[in-house]
Amino acid sequence: MGVDIPAQPSGDGVHKHVLFFQDLKLSISEWVPFGQNAISTFNDSIDSMKGVKSSLLTGIVDEEPDSSKFEIMPMFTRVNLKDFDQYNWVKFKASIEYPEEVDQIEEIATHVDKAGFVNYNLTIEEVDGRTSKFSLDKTSYILADLIEDTSGMIEALLTQFQRRSLRSVYGPTPFRPKFTVATTSALLPEQPQAEGYHDREDQENEINQIVSVAYDFFDLPPTEKVILGTHGIIFITSRPEHFSELLNFYSFVRSLQIFQSIFFARLRQMWDMVKDVRKSILHLKKEEDLVRMEQELSELSSNIVLIEELSSMMAVSSSEMKRIWSANSGSLDMDNKRLADRFGIDREILIIGEKIKDMTGVAGGLVDEIGGLRDMVQTLAEKRMREVSKLMADNVQQGSEAQLAMAANVKASRYSGAALKILSAISAGFLGMKISDLVMKGLDEWNESDGGPNWDLGDKGFYGGYIQVIVGFTLWILMTILFFHLIKVSSAKMKEEKLAKDYVLNLRIPIDVRSTPERIKAYLADKNVTYHNVEITGHRVSWYHKQEKGDDKVFYTVTLCFDAKDGHLFYIHANTEDKKGDAFFTTEWVQSELLTSGLITKAQDEHIRARMGLPAGGGEW
Repeated sequence: MGVDIPAQPSGDGVHKHVLFFQDLKLSISEWVPFGQNAISTFNDSIDSMKGVKSSLLTGIVDEEPDSSKFEIMPMFTRVNLKDFDQYNWVKFKASIEYPEEVDQIEEIATHVDKAGFVNYNLTIEEVDGRTSKFSLDKTSYILADLIEDTSGMIEALLTQFQRRSLRSVYGPTPFRPKFTVATTSALLPEQPQAEGYHDREDQENEINQIVSVAYDFFDLPPTEKVILGTHGIIFITSRPEHFSELLNFYSFVRSLQIFQSIFFARLRQMWDMVKDVRKSILHLKKEEDLVRMEQELSELSSNIVLIEELSSMMAVSSSEMKRIWSANSGSLDMDNKRLADRFGIDREILIIGEKIKDMTGVAGGLVDEIGGLRDMVQTLAEKRMREVSKLMADNVQQGSEAQLAMAANVKASRYSGAALKILSAISAGFLGMKISDLVMKGLDEWNESDGGPNWDLGDKGFYGGYIQVIVGFTLWILMTILFFHLIKVSSAKMKEEKLAKDYVLNLRIPIDVRSTPERIKAYLADKNVTYHNVEITGHRVSWYHKQEKGDDKVFYTVTLCFDAKDGHLFYIHANTEDKKGDAFFTTEWVQSELLTSGLITKAQDEHIRARMGLPAGGGEW
């Protein structure tokens, strides 16, 4: 591997390098959830069984496979297969092909097995044109770049489940922590003992850039020196091949421990999230809070499924680790045995198994807790539904009672109207007869007076006889007709005044078109929203609107119902008590406003109008 590193300035203008690797081999290890099925799938992805020696792979999935275009950033993993066992392991050389900020050539020997041990090996051949004496400070830049690159490289070869599992623990960051072994023949300037590098100053600061935090400096006779840190080892030896297998196995142990540490931190974080959710459930105030709680619990349930799977995979990996160590620890030579004892491998393997048991119990408790919270949310939702159902039933009952009362009033009004007409007819007849009697008496008195005609009409006055009956009946009919006409005109006038006084327009326009959340948000931005509710059918927002009509202004209450997630508009409702706001005028300005704001198109406007039975177009638009 060859690298060009840009110069790093210090306070004096040039960075001072303290320690140097005489030569350098890097081994970077991590634990990734695998298993026999995953290894088999892994071998299939690089066509091991088909004898394909070189493949160019990416982890990016084409989200539109039906289209003829697939654009991605130039980031691929080139794999050159070396050896494999279809169900147990695979070895290959890999290189990452995408533009680097510095001129860097990486070819990494990679080992992957079913226990989840992934190991990347490479030899540093040249840095800034130097083939030896590599600065620890510059090597730390290379190491950081390799940790990121190997994450991207292996992710291109994993299944979607494995990628989701890793993200559920690490998050989306490409910097997954790994365990590093830096092997060199000498760490310059040389110290007679490993403890000599433990100066707590410049030397140790540079060492910590490689191993994170160095906590053990020891010698391994006859010539080896070891610096052990939380995330790596610097191993100084003239015979690296003699210790390579033990160092690889110890890297397997430590990489699983690193994963366990982050995994357990993720469990604690999920417990904190569950605690917050429980507190929110106990103090629910709004209906939308209940919906949000359900969403958060669904997300937690999805993550906990992955957590349980990871716990199971770690348990399998721990068993495989014990099996490998039991099969090989007895054949170690004295030097490797002393190194294994110093590392405490037996104890580390035992602790790994115990931690997995603890984590499995914690994960199981988390599953039960999430299940309990979901039951609580479900109970609250059912309670809300029962309250809504009861409210609806009460409204229906009240509506039924109101309808019965209205029917009784209508029936009574009909009887009252008929009685009024009969009474009017009787009154008209009585009045007609009275007027007729007065007229006839007046005529009789006039006939008998000195100035009258003095006709001889017999014993009974003629005018008070048959003529009175005829005239009275005629007057009765005329007066009845006049009374009926007056009652009808008066009733119509009273009804017109009552309708004008009690005028209410409730206009609901069924839109049912797909817009965008951004356009809906922009449309509502200048509205003084007075009511906002989240329901199963979507969001409902209401505001007051003032619409000009000639020299007057009509006041409305407007309600819009929509789906905030996909931008679907369901309906808009306009309500006014001003008789100037008739249905046609209201439809015109509502449709015009929706069209102007871009919520609906001209074609959609015409479709809505056709569905409502209105003429196409309207107004000035």
